[in-house]
Amino acid sequence: VAHPLDFQLGIFDNFTNTDILIFGSYWSYSLKNNNAIDLYFIANDAKDVKIKDIISDEKRYSIGTRLSKTNGSFTYDAEVTWQTGTFGDENISAWQMLAQTGYQWNENSLKPIVQLKASAYSSEKGSTDNMLNLFRPIASKPAANKFLPIGPANFMMLAPNGGISITK
Repeated sequence: VAHPLDFQLGIFDNFTNTDILIFGSYWSYSLKNNNAIDLYFIANDAKDVKIKDIISDEKRYSIGTRLSKTNGSFTYDAEVTWQTGTFGDENISAWQMLAQTGYQWNENSLKPIVQLKASAYSSEKGSTDNMLNLFRPIASKPAANKFLPIGPANFMMLAPNGGISITK
């Protein structure tokens, strides 16, 4: 259970924002062959939130799971989150799906790696359904962070990635 800080530009002038309450639980379980599963519940209760030019109180609950394998040549990380709750008089039903998979040639001295990242986020279906489908990321830097200024929109991203390690 926590209240976040509001960061100010000066020194020692940050203050606790009591208009937002965050609470939750996170469970991790190791599986065979360096695989893992995480389950989480994270909630926020916030006053005077602005969405779609409307300011209202928001109670948002995020329920999610993550499967991952971070060791070895083949790696993956997949996460699904569903959000429910209320924003003023509207009910919330939003979701996100994130996935990253990759292969690294560990026996090669440059350790080349290729990866594929994919993201999808829900957003508004219509203005007359009394339902808020806008997904609000839990993390401060979601995978699509650079694209979020486009506003409330359904969003999908597919990004290939590659690299090498130059070491002695």
